[in-house]
Amino acid sequence: MRQFLKFIQEFWVAATYVGSTNTVLSRAMLVNQFQMLKRKIPILHLIILVNSLGLAIAHSFHAPLTLSASLPGAILAICVIRFIRRLDSWGAMEPEDIREALRQTLVNSTLLAIGFGTWGLMLFGYGTREHQAFTAIFIFMSAIGCAYCLGSLPKAARYMIFFSGLPMAIRLMVTGDMLLMGMGLNLVFVSILVIRMLGVYFTSMEELIESREAIVDQITRSEVAEARALKTAMTDALTGLANRRALTLSLDRLINDASQGDDTVPVRFGVAMMDLNGFKPINDTYGHAAGDEVLITVASRLDKLIRDDGLVARLGGDEFAALITTAQTDADCMAYGRRISDAINQPITIGDTTLRISGSCGFAIYPVSGANGDLLINRADTALYHCKRNRSVDVAVFQLDLEEHLRRRLKVDQALRSAIENNEIGMAFQPIFDLTTGRLISFETLARWYHPSIGHVPPDEFIEAAEQSGLIADLTSQILEKSLTAAASWNSAISIS
Repeated sequence: MRQFLKFIQEFWVAATYVGSTNTVLSRAMLVNQFQMLKRKIPILHLIILVNSLGLAIAHSFHAPLTLSASLPGAILAICVIRFIRRLDSWGAMEPEDIREALRQTLVNSTLLAIGFGTWGLMLFGYGTREHQAFTAIFIFMSAIGCAYCLGSLPKAARYMIFFSGLPMAIRLMVTGDMLLMGMGLNLVFVSILVIRMLGVYFTSMEELIESREAIVDQITRSEVAEARALKTAMTDALTGLANRRALTLSLDRLINDASQGDDTVPVRFGVAMMDLNGFKPINDTYGHAAGDEVLITVASRLDKLIRDDGLVARLGGDEFAALITTAQTDADCMAYGRRISDAINQPITIGDTTLRISGSCGFAIYPVSGANGDLLINRADTALYHCKRNRSVDVAVFQLDLEEHLRRRLKVDQALRSAIENNEIGMAFQPIFDLTTGRLISFETLARWYHPSIGHVPPDEFIEAAEQSGLIADLTSQILEKSLTAAASWNSAISIS
């Protein structure tokens, strides 16, 4: 008995199996079956209802009323109830719920096929041979129509023909009437053909869905790869921050939105350029690995500080930049810059070593400092350069006089290199006397430089430029050589300093 019950249970599971949800393809198949079935179930209800009413009317004078009318009434009520329940329950569903709905549809359609087929066989015994043929045709055509409606659920379609159409065909074949037997044999062949066609149809549908899912999967893979490539192209590999390209695109987009009057973006915002002071000695002393750790730590601090107010990016080396939507005035920029400087100035521990660096920060404000991205970045860089030259200043906001000063400084740097190469630095000798005797005892050498387009350049300006551009050794050597050449013709008692 236990083995028999186990067999029945296994048979039921196999008979009502509609698919699995284990793979992406199987889930897609269930969803597509479900979508197609949703559109055709109302048609199935209509076929059953119309044909049952037709049979009931045709047999109203030959069969008992309880048989000809009561069952169609029950079928009508069941169809209406099932249709209403489908409208309520067949909304957005998970694959597992869809699988259960398909299984329930398989069971219900099978019961409907058995009930409809049994009712047809019971009506077959009433009326003339013409009525019997009429009944067989109605039942069989109803089964075929319902099977096509259930084509996306092939097991249900086969059950509809097996339990509704084929019994009627077999009943025709055992009547002993040659006409009816011929009809029955024809209906058997038609049943086999329809079942075969439904199998081909479902196989084609499976192949189509599999092909479509393969295309979708390929497109998804391509989109994921494209998104990864785009992220890589927009991200600094070391720190994970945005890179120069991402900063430029974000800045241009923000300027475009602001210029078009987009209410979601501020009409003023700050662009900051940041640089680390003392980073190169760390790289030289502790190695590039330690330098990378410093950059990663600083990047994390800056991202945490600026993330909610804009975007921070690493441009390369120890240079960072940021878009800060809340920095809209000079005072805002100065306050934000100090917060940035404080964050950078915090000690950094690498292993057993504690390192300290500082930061400089230059700001430019849109649209006061510039109306396009390149100009804003250049002017923020000008403000940063001002900080680097004036060690006592760690935060600066761009002003026009800073740019004028930078232009002169760049012009002086370029002209100074040429002046040293062409031996254009002039000399002046300031005499030094002994106040007690009034005798000339030495000369102090003074460097002087006149440039045709710049004019007289003060010594403190071009000497500082030489120091910062690495030309001071060449300048000193040239001045010393000229001084010694001039002193060679003096009285040996006069020295030079």
